Amino acid sequence: YTALLMTFLELEKSSGFLSGKGSASLSSKDCPPAIYWWISRARTGQPPIPKNFGMLFWSWWCGIQPAWQNMSPSASFGAPQHNSNDWSLLDKPGKNGFWSVLSMLKWWGCTNGTGCDDPFGTLP
Repeated sequence: YTALLMTFLELEKSSGFLSGKGSASLSSKDCPPAIYWWISRARTGQPPIPKNFGMLFWSWWCGIQPAWQNMSPSASFGAPQHNSNDWSLLDKPGKNGFWSVLSMLKWWGCTNGTGCDDPFGTLP
């Protein structure tokens, strides 16, 4: 988790810590309801996480991938393809981008008992 956070901070730094709206947001289509709960409360607190959160998150995550990734919720997870294809659908810095993804992963980890130790203490 710490390595993920450090990589995330490097990604945000490379964008100049931008935080845009609209086209600078990940798609909200089929996004888990927990993210709406969190946004409606000024991105504070931890939302209630349903037992099917993993399925909801995975379905949304697959849905926001570039089409050439050929990801679907029913497919097994494979290593990501690193190539020169267009990644702009996922290149979304700021609070409406990967910050939301990290928040959801942390909530899921805290809820399912795999841990939620946050070395920075204040991350979502």
